Amino acid sequence: MASPLAVQSANFTVLSTENDITLAITQAYLSILLDKESIVYNQDLVKTSTAQLAQTQHLFEVGTAAKKDVAQFQAQLAGDHYNLITAQNAERQDKITLKQLLQLPATHVFDVVKPDTVIADQAIPDLQTVQTYALQNRPEIKNAELGVRIAAFDVDKAKSGYLPTLTLGAGIGTSYANDPTYNAFKQFDNNFYQQGGLTLSVPIFTNRINKTNVAKAKIQAIQSDLALENTKTTLALTTEKAYITAQNSQSQLVSAIEQLKYNTEVYRIATQELKIGVFNIVAFYQQRNLYVQAMQSYIQAKYNAALAARIYSFYLGTPIKL
Repeated sequence: MASPLAVQSANFTVLSTENDITLAITQAYLSILLDKESIVYNQDLVKTSTAQLAQTQHLFEVGTAAKKDVAQFQAQLAGDHYNLITAQNAERQDKITLKQLLQLPATHVFDVVKPDTVIADQAIPDLQTVQTYALQNRPEIKNAELGVRIAAFDVDKAKSGYLPTLTLGAGIGTSYANDPTYNAFKQFDNNFYQQGGLTLSVPIFTNRINKTNVAKAKIQAIQSDLALENTKTTLALTTEKAYITAQNSQSQLVSAIEQLKYNTEVYRIATQELKIGVFNIVAFYQQRNLYVQAMQSYIQAKYNAALAARIYSFYLGTPIKL
């Protein structure tokens, strides 16, 4: 009976591993999408900085801008190039991570398909519903429950060492003499015999061994019970942490959207002032930095919210979809 349970336990272990790999692949995939969006955003910044540098150089040539203004825009462009390269390197690294998870050959070249939209504000189920489902259906719980059953069978098996054993034995045979004066078939008939017997074995000198085996099996049973309770506690805390993370991520996304909205407008106005030559270089850079920070926060918050929501829903048995 324990052997089929062991097979089931191995299957649940495989399912647990599949779940872990699924979450890791999802995280790697979303990281690549984040990198791609960061690359596009930094490419736009490079284009904008290039145009701003060209304009400032023109203003310097006509005497309406200082040399230091040109140098500042040159530094800005260099910084934007650096950030673009950093984003591109991050994409390469995350692709390597995904390639390792998918066990693709090192020479295999691939790219991920970017969805039209990434839903980051999906509904978050209540914690009680998710915890109840997870504690009843997750493979790690099923595996721990099987561990308790297997340990119980091991205790019964160890106790069986105290029981006497009854063995049934039987045999048949015949004999034949190689003598031409005797008929062979008659010999087989006359010399044919059967035997049978029962053997009763009573354990007398194995009492200490049996006692030790039973004690070990009981300890293993207690450890299995504790392992089950620990697995339940860990899963409950994990789902609660995922719930809090999902809620916080969506709140951060809402704040990031508002922050980006206002900083984009202020940066747009500062850019227009720059174009007509009515600008304060210090104020412009302050607004630009605020815009850059707001955009970076928004991109990060969007993918954090998308990942957190999908991880949390995964504990409810919901397939991960983007």
